[in-house]
Amino acid sequence: MRNWLSTRRLLLIGMSVLIALFLLFPVIVIWPLAFTSSNTLEFPPPGLSFRWIANIVTDPDWSSSAIASIEVGVGVMVCAVLIGVPFTMGLMRSRFPGRSIIYGLALAPLVVPSVVVGIGMFFVWTIGWTLGSVTLGGHIAGTVPGLILAQTTLAMPFVVVLIGASLRGVDPNLELAAQGLGANQWRTFRRVTLPLITPGILGAAVLSFLTSWDEPVISQFLGSPSLLTLPARMYTAAKESIDPTVAAISTVVTVTTILLFSLSLVVRRSR
Repeated sequence: MRNWLSTRRLLLIGMSVLIALFLLFPVIVIWPLAFTSSNTLEFPPPGLSFRWIANIVTDPDWSSSAIASIEVGVGVMVCAVLIGVPFTMGLMRSRFPGRSIIYGLALAPLVVPSVVVGIGMFFVWTIGWTLGSVTLGGHIAGTVPGLILAQTTLAMPFVVVLIGASLRGVDPNLELAAQGLGANQWRTFRRVTLPLITPGILGAAVLSFLTSWDEPVISQFLGSPSLLTLPARMYTAAKESIDPTVAAISTVVTVTTILLFSLSLVVRRSR
């Protein structure tokens, strides 16, 4: 019986390793191409060179896209957290008609195709949405604030889920005890609730940044020739050329994503 269990465990481990390798194979193939000495994408690389990594900084198109991605990503992270924390607290701490519908709408970007969201954002951000004498949006496509607002919509579900999970782990009696000792609602939030949900906020902030960092579809719809994020420029470059700079950018984006996600896990575990 013990031998059967050990064999079954080895089979499960082996199957997990094979599935992981299958999923990671495209990434594993791209990484060596980032350091190729060839002028084209060929595998295996004929030699070793760091010029394509350096090209990210020296080429003005790629460097401007990298700066744009960082600006938009940081903006999305800040907006998603500032909006998501009070929004999620209102959902988790209140009971009102239609609460489940609002919660479902907040998670809708997870299931609605990004192309559909991109088309809707494009029309609202370009033309605007008129309600009587009030016009919402319009004339902000191709701008950094426009991209930040659009991609914040995609990041909100992660904020709601992570902060909501953290709030469920907070004992309401702790907040009631603070209020019973004379603390007002703001002081109770700042001294009791906020420290307890900080791991969820940090995780939500990292995932919000990564959502923007890896998002190509909405960036294609709302970008412009002078404002293209790294994923959008990578998509365009991959269709038009076989420049190994695309592989170098892919490696940098992937490594950055892994490092930030790992950092968020370490911070949450340490907290």
